[in-house]
Amino acid sequence: MFLKYSDPEAAKDVFKAVQDEDLNNLRFFLTDGADADMRNEHGQTLLHQAILKGKLKAARFLLDAGADPDLHGGQAGYNALHWTAYKQNAEMTRLVLEYTSQLERTDGQSMTPLQLAAFMGTRDVVEALAEAGADFRRTDHFGHTPAAIAQQRAGEDWTGEGKRFIDTSTYLFQLMNNGLPVKPAATTAAPEAAPYTPDQFAQDMAALEKFNPDPSRFALKKTSRKPKP
Repeated sequence: MFLKYSDPEAAKDVFKAVQDEDLNNLRFFLTDGADADMRNEHGQTLLHQAILKGKLKAARFLLDAGADPDLHGGQAGYNALHWTAYKQNAEMTRLVLEYTSQLERTDGQSMTPLQLAAFMGTRDVVEALAEAGADFRRTDHFGHTPAAIAQQRAGEDWTGEGKRFIDTSTYLFQLMNNGLPVKPAATTAAPEAAPYTPDQFAQDMAALEKFNPDPSRFALKKTSRKPKP
């Protein structure tokens, strides 16, 4: 990297170009000697920041410019796929998957991107990773499968958002039982879903027992993990 971009103030300009998705300035900085993998004071790369800010065009620009999606950064030691899982951004996940095949790299808590996506309860990110070949049977260092992680997250509290953990866990258990499904042809949009109630949540949690008849063995320790960007 050209020496002047080692200066924190000069580096801030490059990161601002990413945050503003100002591709003209970003192109100038990179041709002027800025490193596509330069880091901010938190250890996050330009690509990590593009993902955090949801800047899809900037992320693609950086990847095309040679940014390394497998670099880890930030307090949690996330790589680009971990960041897309943390931000629950399936479109960004699919973009990064075009540039890496390293699906099993772990973060600072030994979680893969798929395990983190299960922890976040983001089925569409889980689907993207599983379809790309991520190991949906892999257990973490507590012995939990991604399906069990999502199930236990659903059971921690009723907050009105439990359905996404139910959906994620059900999908993962189905993968474990049946493998990847054949995607159906595109159809018309589904009707808007009815409000998700605590009673429906309880019914869905009970239905999950058919997939995982012994959930107690997957009980997560209350302070075992927490995403830390």
